[in-house]
Amino acid sequence: MLTHGNNVTLVARFGVTFYVRKGNLSPQLAIDSASFNPEQKQIQILVRNNGQATVLSSLKWTLRQGKTVIKTGQVDTNAVVANSDRNFLLNYPNKDQPALKPGQYQLSGELFWGEDSKKSKLPFNLNITIPTQTAASQKK
Repeated sequence: MLTHGNNVTLVARFGVTFYVRKGNLSPQLAIDSASFNPEQKQIQILVRNNGQATVLSSLKWTLRQGKTVIKTGQVDTNAVVANSDRNFLLNYPNKDQPALKPGQYQLSGELFWGEDSKKSKLPFNLNITIPTQTAASQKK
């Protein structure tokens, strides 16, 4: 028995995002708030950009409860589009770590953006409440 195979041709295409600024535009970043994202079950920080320029930013953070350091970490570079907001997920706690106990926490750190030679930074210190999870949400 003789079978004929089909030929398949694949063409790969790659896209690259370029950010171009015309004129003297700059970002104006601010840390708006921190909250617990119940769908992701992680802490998130809302970064607001009121400027006219999109910017790549990252942050380093420390989570404390009272004087006890619970966790430190960083969020890799993310774009914050001009005149918009972006939630940065801290990726804590993740699926390999125990859930945070309900209560009051303090989240501090620094937001970074700009080129290495002219790196800008914005310190932040926020309070965050981890809510009590209901039995129904724990079963998911």
